[in-house]
Amino acid sequence: MVKGKENMKTLPSGITGFYNDRNEWQCTGSQMGRRSWRGHDANTSVKVWLRRMKMSACGCYDEQGAYWGQGAPLYWANFDIGETNEDMFFRAYSRDDAKAKVREQLPNARFYR
Repeated sequence: MVKGKENMKTLPSGITGFYNDRNEWQCTGSQMGRRSWRGHDANTSVKVWLRRMKMSACGCYDEQGAYWGQGAPLYWANFDIGETNEDMFFRAYSRDDAKAKVREQLPNARFYR
């Protein structure tokens, strides 16, 4: 089996793994929670809906049952790029912190109140 992080790959779907020495895909995990935007057209000016997600009593699942684990509050940014509606999910300690995280990937983002 091939060893070492240099052989690890992340597919566009968020699934991680590597090819072993028989060239067989070995899955090592998947993206937690929901699919999140991976970035393109970052300089586009977009208007973003930013929402703190409601979590289950244990704090690990969102209101629709996706597992996220525990940590800082979970935020959801929703926006349109061209004809495509996109989502970003991430953890942040405040709304201002969440806005900063969106602007790391979308510098020209504006936010609905």
